[in-house]
Amino acid sequence: MAKLNAVELTFPILQPELVLEDKLKSFGSELFTLKDRDKQKYYLSPSCEDLSCVVIKKENNPLSKSCLPIIVYQINSKFRDELRVSESFCRSKEFLMFDAYSFHSDKNCSSVYYTLLLESFKNILDLMKLKYRVEERSEDGVESHEIRAVLGDLDSQNDSDSGTLEVAHLFKFGTSYSQKHDLRYETRDRFREDVYMNSYGIGLNRLLTALVKNFSDDVGLKFPQVVAPYDLTIISCNQETDELSNLLKRGLIRKGLSVLLDDRDEIIKKKVLDSKRVGIPHMILLSPKFQRMKPNKINTELWEEINKNSRISNYYNLNQSPESLIYKKDTVNISNYMDTTVEYHPISSVNSYIIKLRDLLSLLNVS
Repeated sequence: MAKLNAVELTFPILQPELVLEDKLKSFGSELFTLKDRDKQKYYLSPSCEDLSCVVIKKENNPLSKSCLPIIVYQINSKFRDELRVSESFCRSKEFLMFDAYSFHSDKNCSSVYYTLLLESFKNILDLMKLKYRVEERSEDGVESHEIRAVLGDLDSQNDSDSGTLEVAHLFKFGTSYSQKHDLRYETRDRFREDVYMNSYGIGLNRLLTALVKNFSDDVGLKFPQVVAPYDLTIISCNQETDELSNLLKRGLIRKGLSVLLDDRDEIIKKKVLDSKRVGIPHMILLSPKFQRMKPNKINTELWEEINKNSRISNYYNLNQSPESLIYKKDTVNISNYMDTTVEYHPISSVNSYIIKLRDLLSLLNVS
């Protein structure tokens, strides 16, 4: 979104009746309704197409052609009183969405940005290693594309919706919303023209559901590293390595990784299983006995797979965790611990490996 100069904002969850009056017929009883002390009716936000038009018109008055295109987006809760929510593992009355709205001076510009966002959504699913199907639709003159994630081993070319899950939807509304809200821009000749509008949405709850359905087994989650909760878990096997584990945590965070130090008062086996259960892709165990053990080699195929996945994850996530800011000025120098030998457990293998810290950093593409 940054490459498109999109502006992040947060629309209010409470929307007045006046804004959503044209949605009453389409949403009907799915709208959550409430009244304030003055008996004014409000709705919990089901979508923000109308509200985005109202905001753009109010904040850009008059709206000049030179201001266009405008793209705004948010990650926020939506509410729909849908039927049979208990019958589905991913449907609920409150859900989290990424939704974006773009405004354009002409149909061509609208189409260009629509294509850019469609390709961006597909790239996101590719990064997450999800198979998907894109379905083109047209209803009441509105063009749209629905993206359905494939669950399990179903062929992505299968025409049936069974075994797939809608995770994103894009709409090309043309000038229908701008005409409804009198959203127009001024030309150089002071003529007023209707604004073209698109909307783009990703259901984050549904996306997470698709990831769970595709990347989990009897042990736990096996998400691609780019969307894993942490890069690495550190587990100290005894008190002798407790201080070292804390130093390594600080040093690795300074290197840009997101690190979980499991210092709970639990047995080692439970800590190991819990790390695997939540899908943390890398785990190291610290113990004095590992210092006396000879490192063993990770096979080339596994090394290349881990290295590639780490490189992709680092491109998007390195130095992005809140802890990276906290530890940015930490005085720990991890170079002093490069010869430390650890037991390494990659989530993509049933085997564990004795490895030097410097080799682990090389494997994880951290310089």
